[in-house]
Amino acid sequence: MSSSRDTLEYEPTWVVAAVCTVIVVISLALMLLGFISLLLTVFQGLISHVCVPESFVSHMLPCEKESALPTQETYDQLGLYNGQKWNTRRLLSEVSGADYCTSK
Repeated sequence: MSSSRDTLEYEPTWVVAAVCTVIVVISLALMLLGFISLLLTVFQGLISHVCVPESFVSHMLPCEKESALPTQETYDQLGLYNGQKWNTRRLLSEVSGADYCTSK
């Protein structure tokens, strides 16, 4: 059986404040991540048209870039799987941004 000393009323103030602070900090962090995700989703069309020099991109890779098989590369670029579209959602890594920079 619990005694009357187990209620929140008898807890030290600093413990209650610490628990509330942790909850608020976690909530703010998750809200900030959600807002960043929303911004990326809304502006993905503009972001995909940002062109970065290829020399800079290859310099920033953590390891050597492997060459893909020609057929696999074609399927990846077109978003095709066995000749059928499987991904109808537009992604930041979609090939339209690469085509835009290549044509410039």
